[in-house]
Amino acid sequence: MSKEVFETRSLKLVHDIQEELSVGLNSLGGKKHRGLEDQFPFYSASHVNCAVEGYVLLRQQFRLDACQFAHAAFRAITGDLDELYTHDNRTMALCPLTGLDAVASLSGSAPNVEAFRTKLSQLHINVEE
Repeated sequence: MSKEVFETRSLKLVHDIQEELSVGLNSLGGKKHRGLEDQFPFYSASHVNCAVEGYVLLRQQFRLDACQFAHAAFRAITGDLDELYTHDNRTMALCPLTGLDAVASLSGSAPNVEAFRTKLSQLHINVEE
């Protein structure tokens, strides 16, 4: 798989998971909660949702170099780590997937969480240069 195909597929998966997380968070509106016990996973998922939404927007607009975002500390220490680009979208997909797990644990809408988990596990990291 070429870098371009991998980037397109993996970024679409990140986007799709983030959209479902947004819908899931909205589905919790008006539901009774158990106080702090529910607020922590809800607000954690909400913050992840905002961060991933921003990541996707910037990546779609080609305004974000993955290494500068996801590997800033490594880059500062060791220099160029372009070979890690294949992990950026996968890492960002895991974030909203974890948020979806939190939404599901609060009885929110997360109908595709297992399908997303399967797609993520099937996303091959070995790409052709």
